[in-house]
Amino acid sequence: MNNLAQAKNLTFSRHVCSTEKLEYSVIETEKVLNSSLIFYPSTLDSSERRLFIIDKNVSDIYQDILKNFLNNNKIEHHIHVIEINEGLKQWETIENLIDVFIKFNITRRSEPVIALGGGILTDIVGLACSLYRRGIPYIRIPTTLMGMIDAAIGIKTGVNFKKNKNRIGSYYPAQAIIIDREFLKTLDLRQIKNGIAEIIKLAIVKDPILFDLVDNNHSMLIETSFEKNKISDEVFSRSIHGMIDELEDNLKEENLERIVDFGHSFSPFIEMNSPCSIYHGEAVAIDICISTIIAEKRNLISKEKSKKIINLIQKIGLPIFNISCDRGDFPISTLTDCIKHRNGFQRIPLPISIGEVKFFNDIKEVEVEAACNILKNYK
Repeated sequence: MNNLAQAKNLTFSRHVCSTEKLEYSVIETEKVLNSSLIFYPSTLDSSERRLFIIDKNVSDIYQDILKNFLNNNKIEHHIHVIEINEGLKQWETIENLIDVFIKFNITRRSEPVIALGGGILTDIVGLACSLYRRGIPYIRIPTTLMGMIDAAIGIKTGVNFKKNKNRIGSYYPAQAIIIDREFLKTLDLRQIKNGIAEIIKLAIVKDPILFDLVDNNHSMLIETSFEKNKISDEVFSRSIHGMIDELEDNLKEENLERIVDFGHSFSPFIEMNSPCSIYHGEAVAIDICISTIIAEKRNLISKEKSKKIINLIQKIGLPIFNISCDRGDFPISTLTDCIKHRNGFQRIPLPISIGEVKFFNDIKEVEVEAACNILKNYK
């Protein structure tokens, strides 16, 4: 007998059930800052005000182009520039953004906030929009490879809390994610490599063709910053559509066995505890290597394929080890956090081939430590 049935003096009971519809658009275009697409899905005359939240690095390069377009079309606007990095991805930044919303006196439904920047910026703007008046619309225009193929195309938002990665957040879709590869031309090589880590992750879990495309063409992809050509177009398309395919039926993570969590079991600790600057994709690359070595030692994946994965990460110029992995609390902290985050089970995906993973709940601390020791001296 359940607690409801046991309750005394029960005079009224009703179970409320609502089906929530989630939808948004992912659009690839060119020269978005000179296009009315930045007002998607509205038309220019539906509202003549727009609030832009722009990463300072992006603003330094592109603000004049954007201002010219807005002024030429007589659009009332405010461009709020913020300096953002992983260390500033904190609750205080959310409060500051909400102050900006209030000062702009934003209308609740017809003036979507436009977030222009990398994955960190689109994460925090999304969270602020999800909270203000219990939700105002926004548009994501990612400007980094990481944002375009991973961080900005789902519906998760978030900020870090103390030493905890993305511990505060929400599921709140943007009205649209508008992707313009022109932004990649101004990224430094480290940022391009940072994004490629997530492409490799996706390739390992589901797409061996994508893996081979990156393996055979990584130098060209990096040197040209994914400039449009037949190969980069296919890599870009496979990455975005492959990620969307995995997210679409599980946007709010009701199913916690997600193959796209490959590379994200050990990386949060590395990212938040590295004594030197480390990007998200760099931490993911190290996680991929740790997981691959554990799989190899369990005879889940051949030594040849394991070496092929780690060699590709090295050829790209991504790290395979970080000093934070030497910390005594690294194995227990990462495994414990996986169990808490994934509701009582590790649910750690390990590669059994290039293009396939399986989930495991019995990974031991000694296995994590041994894998780190191998990578520390890997040749």
